[in-house]
Amino acid sequence: MRMKCGGHRAVASALLLAILTSTASACGQSPPPKRPARSIKSTPKTTGTAAIPAPPADRATLTKLPRAGLPLVTVKVKGKTTLALFDTGATAHLLSKRFLATINAKVESTGGNDAVDHNGKIFRLEKVRAPIRIEGFSHDEKGDLFAADLPKSLHEVGVGAIVSPSLLAGSGERVEIDFRENVVLRTKSATGESKDNVVLAEELCKDESGGKLYGLSAMIGQAGGMPSLVRLLVDSGSDRSDLFKDGPKGKTLLPLVTSSRKATVATGEAKAKTVDDIEVRVGAWKWLLDLDLIGGAGDPGCPRDGVLGMDALSRCKLVMQSGELSVSCD
Repeated sequence: MRMKCGGHRAVASALLLAILTSTASACGQSPPPKRPARSIKSTPKTTGTAAIPAPPADRATLTKLPRAGLPLVTVKVKGKTTLALFDTGATAHLLSKRFLATINAKVESTGGNDAVDHNGKIFRLEKVRAPIRIEGFSHDEKGDLFAADLPKSLHEVGVGAIVSPSLLAGSGERVEIDFRENVVLRTKSATGESKDNVVLAEELCKDESGGKLYGLSAMIGQAGGMPSLVRLLVDSGSDRSDLFKDGPKGKTLLPLVTSSRKATVATGEAKAKTVDDIEVRVGAWKWLLDLDLIGGAGDPGCPRDGVLGMDALSRCKLVMQSGELSVSCD
């Protein structure tokens, strides 16, 4: 979702959470089994010796949302804990209004803070005066905190907040997010690290508070076919990679749709069409994914063709340092 805060534009999240949890069962539906990426490989070999960073000052453990596999951390706000989605598709820390109602926090403003979700729908945010701290980290996080009507499906699995990783690395700090080992480390910045088998992401957009969204160039197509170049948002808040169905590449894949499903975006449910066995290449890495096609055609203020979700990122390590994001995968 994309925010307009006090007259300036900022990005809050590209959250696209599949209803593959117990929520679907509670509605009388049997959620389909999640299909993992069926192949991934990296050809280059790392050479040289990487610098050894200083001992970590902060260490947080990632847990995973059942079935969807989305990364979660535990946070504390005004003395009360909740699970938070660890979302690289967010540039602001968010609380659900349901969780906000359980704590003694002051709402600073209710006007001038609008957001747009991944499908282009606008909804209202409230600015909240409260500290938020990640369990395992040594201090409260900087940056504005907002509250929004997040999907009921998140609340039902105990998720009351969204954390923006792009706000966690302060001046002279380095944040390492290892989805393979399920750990987040915040240390002093390191220099002299090996750049082999690493891709530097492109900054797509930035808000006034310093939160950023990053993208990767990818080649997408059917195995053995002619691939197309697309730009994908690095989005750990999405269980599946996707393309906008009305974008140039999405339109070419529409005839190949094999199924559809209900997904949850910031404003509620959205329909997604699925194309099986699409090859996605980023640098030397290759995944065979079931790709979602969703409504919308991108945002000129934060240009992208879709997202690279946790079906691929679960095999990767992200490093945020000096305003940049680097990615390495198995």
